[in-house]
Amino acid sequence: MESYVILGRTWEKLQMAARCIASIEYPGEMFAFSLRHGPLHVRCHEPRLLILTIPLTDHQPVTVVSYVNITVFSFCYTDSQLKFVDIAIPCNTKSPHFISLM
Repeated sequence: MESYVILGRTWEKLQMAARCIASIEYPGEMFAFSLRHGPLHVRCHEPRLLILTIPLTDHQPVTVVSYVNITVFSFCYTDSQLKFVDIAIPCNTKSPHFISLM
């Protein structure tokens, strides 16, 4: 079975995600966090939005953020679970170079 991603829809979703990022008034409120590298942070941060690469692998932050009503957008393949994802950007997440294309 083949899966198709419509590029026009991907572009529309990328523009919507860019509007969400641009709506944050103060750049100091933006915070990048990854569990893959870096030490634990002592300060507590309250994010305004959550950006994910694959929602299935990052299911714990998505669930926690859903309790406090924070916008979540994610890069998703056609078989990705979209529970608690507000903006799903369709793309081929199975490729190792997909994030550089997005």
